[in-house]
Amino acid sequence: MICKDERQTASIVLGIREQVKGKIISIVDKLSFDRYLHYAGADYVLSPKHETGRILARHAVLNPSGYAEPDIPGLDRININIQEATGQELRLINIPLVFGCKAAFKSLYDLHLFERFGVIVPFLWKSGNFISLPGEDIVVDNTTSLFLFGRAESIVATLREEFNTDGCTDAFAVIAGFGDVGEGAYQELYASGVSCMVVDSKQHDVDQVVGNAENENVLKKARIEEARFCIVALNDDNVNIFTTLMARNLNPVIRILARANEPPSVEKLYRAGADYVALLPMIGGQAIARIILADTVTILLELPNNDLVILKHVHTTHPRTLQWFIRKSGVRIIGIEGTGRSVVAPDPKEILTAGDAVIAVGNTEQLKKFIRLF
Repeated sequence: MICKDERQTASIVLGIREQVKGKIISIVDKLSFDRYLHYAGADYVLSPKHETGRILARHAVLNPSGYAEPDIPGLDRININIQEATGQELRLINIPLVFGCKAAFKSLYDLHLFERFGVIVPFLWKSGNFISLPGEDIVVDNTTSLFLFGRAESIVATLREEFNTDGCTDAFAVIAGFGDVGEGAYQELYASGVSCMVVDSKQHDVDQVVGNAENENVLKKARIEEARFCIVALNDDNVNIFTTLMARNLNPVIRILARANEPPSVEKLYRAGADYVALLPMIGGQAIARIILADTVTILLELPNNDLVILKHVHTTHPRTLQWFIRKSGVRIIGIEGTGRSVVAPDPKEILTAGDAVIAVGNTEQLKKFIRLF
């Protein structure tokens, strides 16, 4: 259900909740009324704008204080709290490289993450480019954002040892635009201990420079030249593109995370200097897909190359090797989770049995073939 007026949405939910057997998913602009929509009968209340802001922030820093909506299938697998996460459950965590951490300017080969921690890097971002099969010669630097895959406790050990997750206390971010997206990013960064300066044409009750983010003097007044991160979150793609150009010119080493409102703007923002771009219309669709498909498969991530990372439970009574599933479908299998075992980067000769869960990567056609094999 998509409606801009939360009061009208609540009225509709009250009217249909006794008549529908399926889940009621309400898409809203603001989350401030979410509890009332839950009271009215909505099973899920989602704000694509708020979630986009959180995603942008999480490409700036790892957020040990952040939260995830636990009722949306799959989100628990792509978030982690380093103070609490333990155990053998497999996780896929996106982590930007933080200045000053041990891993900086080392190659993946030199890091030896699998040998030391049992963690792999199945894909990464570098200099605005998504790499689906990173080679061991890739050097990680401040333009790099890694996807770490492994057991929860192993990822926590990796983060503490190599990625300096406590080193963000002196970080500073400029947030251009303080609507729903900018506010979501602000809340996430604030929870991580990152101080923020907001640039917006309207006055808000935060540290702020009132003005236009396209204005060079305004950005300088907001201290863009000393900032580690810049969140570009306005609702006009042309403004976002120009603000990105100016931020990159004023601070060549800043990490820029930008919002795109239309698909054609994504590539332009990368060319303008953004390190990561979140496409707003896609965020809500991904959350809805997670909920609708939960009974068949758990979607963990939709990758920029249109591949998906899924978790599928095995229900077959005939044990098969991974090699058989790979040959039949073409997917890439990065992990197995079952009773008493969690296997990262499994051998193709590994046998799947009923009760196992498989983490696979592939395009839509490959994954359809894979799912039908069960």
